[in-house]
Amino acid sequence: MKVTAPAKINLNLNIIGQRDDGYHLLDSVIAFTEWGDKITIKEDDKLSFTPVGPHGEVFTGPLLSTEKNAPNLLIQAVHLMADKAKKAPNINVRLAKHIPVGAGLGGGSSDAATMMLALNKMWDMNLSPEELREMGLALGAELPICLHRRPARVTGIGEVIEDISVPALPLVVVWPEQGLLTQLVFNEFDKNPSYSKDLNGQKIPEESLRFTEWMKNNSNDLTGAASALCPDIEPLLAELWECYGCQLTRMTGSGAACYGVFDSKQSAEAAAEKFPNAVVTAIRSQA
Repeated sequence: MKVTAPAKINLNLNIIGQRDDGYHLLDSVIAFTEWGDKITIKEDDKLSFTPVGPHGEVFTGPLLSTEKNAPNLLIQAVHLMADKAKKAPNINVRLAKHIPVGAGLGGGSSDAATMMLALNKMWDMNLSPEELREMGLALGAELPICLHRRPARVTGIGEVIEDISVPALPLVVVWPEQGLLTQLVFNEFDKNPSYSKDLNGQKIPEESLRFTEWMKNNSNDLTGAASALCPDIEPLLAELWECYGCQLTRMTGSGAACYGVFDSKQSAEAAAEKFPNAVVTAIRSQA
């Protein structure tokens, strides 16, 4: 079985508070791109994991482990599903890693979610989307939306999901050489937290130009904290903005990846040539 784990894009990221347990409360519109990691899964006599691709080299030491307590979310997802199915996790996993690590693109969560969806089908488990999302939350707050795989407004700590429609906007995704750990970015934010209001039931327009205008009025509240840890973010956003056809720039997630929304695929392709790390893609309107 061959499946794609799409990169996640935060079209806005409003932080509206913090729970007593430390989790931050969010109000974010999230979509997925046509670009992502490629995962090949085959039945085998044991669990094995082979990372390849442009960012496959990040998997070293413990990240290559196939034990249940491995720090790799993808492997944790395999064991989670095997335990639920009451069977041995005997599969061969080949991950072609295209999404950079520490970029705010949800690569690890998307890989794990895609694995859960694939095994649910491969092993005829027939778990409902609700059951999968409840299981996935044990692996991380981004798992529910990555299992959903469709444009949505996400609230709570990431577990409350409301379907929305967004246009298939052309994007250029770029990232600096430095990755960021999500927890460190939130720690930086918490030094001087500035909470946003939630979207207050705002109707999100579906037409491209009006949607882009809506995005301009809703930012990513983690941009300042991430920029303090990775000074290349703000110059990257400025350089994107200067490209012909760019309508809006934003950092995604906790960074360090940034993206520009462009008026056409042709403009996006021309802009991507100016960056050493760039991918031309588009927002997926369907799962």
